[in-house]
Amino acid sequence: MKDYELSRAEVALLYPWTSMELKTDDAYNMDNLLFYMALVRSGFPVDVISEEQVVNGILKERSYKVLCTIGAPVLPENVASEIKRFVNNGGILLADYSGEGVGGFQPVYPELVEKPSVDHVAYVLDENVSRSIGLVKTIVPVGNRCEKLKATPDSKILARFENGDPAIIQFKEGKGSVVKAGSLIGWDYSNYPGHYDLAAMFPFHIRRNETVRLFISRILKGFDVTPPAESSNPDIEVAVWKGKDRSITLAINHLNEPSETEIRVNQKLGRNKYSLTEFISEHLVAMNIQDGTVSFKVKLPSFRGAAYLLRRI
Repeated sequence: MKDYELSRAEVALLYPWTSMELKTDDAYNMDNLLFYMALVRSGFPVDVISEEQVVNGILKERSYKVLCTIGAPVLPENVASEIKRFVNNGGILLADYSGEGVGGFQPVYPELVEKPSVDHVAYVLDENVSRSIGLVKTIVPVGNRCEKLKATPDSKILARFENGDPAIIQFKEGKGSVVKAGSLIGWDYSNYPGHYDLAAMFPFHIRRNETVRLFISRILKGFDVTPPAESSNPDIEVAVWKGKDRSITLAINHLNEPSETEIRVNQKLGRNKYSLTEFISEHLVAMNIQDGTVSFKVKLPSFRGAAYLLRRI
């Protein structure tokens, strides 16, 4: 759209080319895809990048705040070195299950894995973490495989397996931080990508653990990464295009039924006056402004979307 620009991604997700070739196991690229789905359903713009792009300096070039190596447990040495440089310079790394390396291809921090394969059935989020995302349910079933982590002395334990071993740790590294999960966290979230309506039809086959999605969102927000817009109903996807004194929020209903949601646009408005209209019809939309951000409720027909224009007046 002329005079508008899609919100820039602050989060990059590394596509697991090397892991797919060397591990010959679809669990890893599926883990990557399921994690991507969790991010998108939380409103975060995400750039999927390649190992070659990392070596060529894309992390610095695009000023990403967070890099996710989810489902990418083994990497070429030069890629791992660039990721370490990114973290040491202030970046945030989110990584999950590594397992065993393959020859010279290793995870970024292989020293964090004490035992590459262990059996667990669930992990429990730290009480403070659970409280921060407003959840009572804190037990997360393990969706696929897991490992025994070797936490650093200064690690913060974000979750523990049922036997008390660390399941998710966070620690500082240089000027940045590392969040490391001992399970395939994409699989902990779901077992089937996309097809939102299919998931609603067959919840006994397709699972979605909202605790995991909200936990991931909370981690990113804790590192000052905020989605441009958020939908209270994750089956309604949102995105924001920004202009000079206005923005357009696009909302898409992925369900085969009318659906409602409350959309929050995380845009600092200042003291100016604003109007919100439906982009096509130009009908005014009721909105609430609080703490400099806008929220409004919408109802969308099945498999349909709508755009909303927020502008300064």
